[in-house]
Amino acid sequence: MTIQSHAITLRQIAEQGMFFRIPVFQRLYVWSDEQVRTLLEDLWAAYEERRPIVYLGGILVMPRH
Repeated sequence: MTIQSHAITLRQIAEQGMFFRIPVFQRLYVWSDEQVRTLLEDLWAAYEERRPIVYLGGILVMPRH
């Protein structure tokens, strides 16, 4: 089994029509309004500063067979 890693952009997600299934054990964790606001503010700051890369944390994506 080979594991490959690469970065993708929000634009690629939108343009390629990707969607993600959240496992049940992750659905129990719910962000408050404050946490969502912080994420959006961080993304906006990165956009305004024209940062080419913003690390949001690791996400494992697997193709559905």
